[in-house]
Amino acid sequence: MPITDNEWESGKEWTEVERAVAEFLSAVSPRAYAVAELDELLVEGGSVDPPADEWDDDGPDPVRVAPMDVTERAVRTAVTNLRDAEFLESKRVDTADGVVTYYRRSELNVFG
Repeated sequence: MPITDNEWESGKEWTEVERAVAEFLSAVSPRAYAVAELDELLVEGGSVDPPADEWDDDGPDPVRVAPMDVTERAVRTAVTNLRDAEFLESKRVDTADGVVTYYRRSELNVFG
C-alpha cells in the first residue's frame, strides 16, 4: 500500500489505528479528543459534525468513522506515536473527572 504524504514526512509507515486517528483528528481540527473518546468512536463507529467554517454557507459534511476492532491501549499507542512525530499536540486538562490528556492535530506540524 502506498504511504501518505504525512507518513513520508514522519519517516514511518503508520498502523491502521494511527492512520484512522490521524485522518479523524485532521477532519475535525481544531477539536481535541481524549483517548477514551477516540477509542469509543473507533470501536463503535459513527459520525461527527466538524467545526463549521465561517465562510462556508452550506456547512461541512459529517465525518464518518467506520467501526474497528481496536483496544484502548492501541489507541493510546497511536496518539503517542503521532504526538512524538509532531503530527498531534497534546494538553493535560483539569476536568471534573481528574486530569485528562487531550490530543488534536498540531497547528505547528511540518506535515501538509
